Amino acid sequence: MNFYESIATNYDHIFPLKQPQFNFVSSEFSSAINTILDVGCSTGSLAIKLAENDQNVFGIDLDQKMIHLAHEKAKNLNNLISFDPHNMTELQQHYPNNNFDIITCFGNTIVHLLSDKEILNLFIQIKSLLKENGKFLFQILNYDHIVKNKITKLPLIENQHIKFDRIYNFTNSQIIDFTTTLLIKETNQTIKNTTPLYAIQLDNLKKLLSKANFKKIELFENFTKTPFNKKTSLRTIAICQ
Repeated sequence: MNFYESIATNYDHIFPLKQPQFNFVSSEFSSAINTILDVGCSTGSLAIKLAENDQNVFGIDLDQKMIHLAHEKAKNLNNLISFDPHNMTELQQHYPNNNFDIITCFGNTIVHLLSDKEILNLFIQIKSLLKENGKFLFQILNYDHIVKNKITKLPLIENQHIKFDRIYNFTNSQIIDFTTTLLIKETNQTIKNTTPLYAIQLDNLKKLLSKANFKKIELFENFTKTPFNKKTSLRTIAICQ
């Protein structure tokens, strides 16, 4: 069982959708009704919230269990939302060019691609799928800060349902082994996983976005648009146009 399949049924307890994230996306709407693609949509919480506010939304995730849960949560929104188990490296196989007003990719999803070549390919496809003046919104962790300061433990996530530990082990300057331990409190079950991540740093990220022909890049450290600080921000949140 892979990492995301193993945590799917508890994903919403670990990473519940919060209002600032929805506000961040909706503040970038270009018209009353937008066509939106959520890449790495997990259990669909953001996509569903957007569809409930009369947007046309498509959500993709590679994990079949996540997509199944998203379908279950969106039963009453079939005309406004679509979920599919697509790979983010194959977007142009499934969607036409110049089709979306907004493409989102949150949850540190991009760094599951383990090379510049794969990330550049993703950015080029996203740029092609966006309408003129469309926007690409994404969030990853700030690996300049993490690598420089050798941060090996991310903040603990704990509530009445779960306890979620996240550990980074540096295998080299670019690849990090991301080890998680999920305790499900109701059953006392523990689920442990390790998956590699690409610790892409800001200058390289900007270079790849420029190669994909994104002209304007705004950076923030949170969804309330606090200005990004390369030295101290834990997250990198971007609006690219």
